[in-house]
Amino acid sequence: MGGSEATTAFRWGSALGVSVALFLATAAVHLLIGVATPIFAGGDIGSKVGLTGTKADTAMFGEPPKVLQDSNEALVKTRWVTDRWVGALLVALGILEAAVAWFALREGEGWALLALVVAGLAMLPIHYLAYAPYRAAGISIALREFPPYQWVPALLLVPAAIAGWIGVTKVTALPALLT
Repeated sequence: MGGSEATTAFRWGSALGVSVALFLATAAVHLLIGVATPIFAGGDIGSKVGLTGTKADTAMFGEPPKVLQDSNEALVKTRWVTDRWVGALLVALGILEAAVAWFALREGEGWALLALVVAGLAMLPIHYLAYAPYRAAGISIALREFPPYQWVPALLLVPAAIAGWIGVTKVTALPALLT
């Protein structure tokens, strides 16, 4: 376990167990939304959903997402392809997060905690940059308008990282965490 001779049994109620559970929840969000995106994107639900909530998207683009898609076949085709790409990437991300959390972090591997935290942190500036046009236009976006695959993992990241750090350092020696 984690490069040490410790043989501490994994427990869900431990700090490490809480961290694994939170990272698995993040993986589940990515997997579920990744699978659902291509299924629902082409239907009535998908045509009503834009990049954020209807209010912010209407302010940004001048029309509600459904109106824009009903009047622009090229947008519908672009959205069809893009939704499938995003869905596939979310499924792949969810599988990797689940595998790293279950097979490595659960065993107290410090590299797994580092990889999950860095991956989660890497998304934050990318999401921030993606919404730059909204900010430039003076459009505020309420938390409920962000897609759940963005705000749920961001909300879980800090407690998952803290619990993981506590749990991993109890399983391994601190120098082993960084090697």
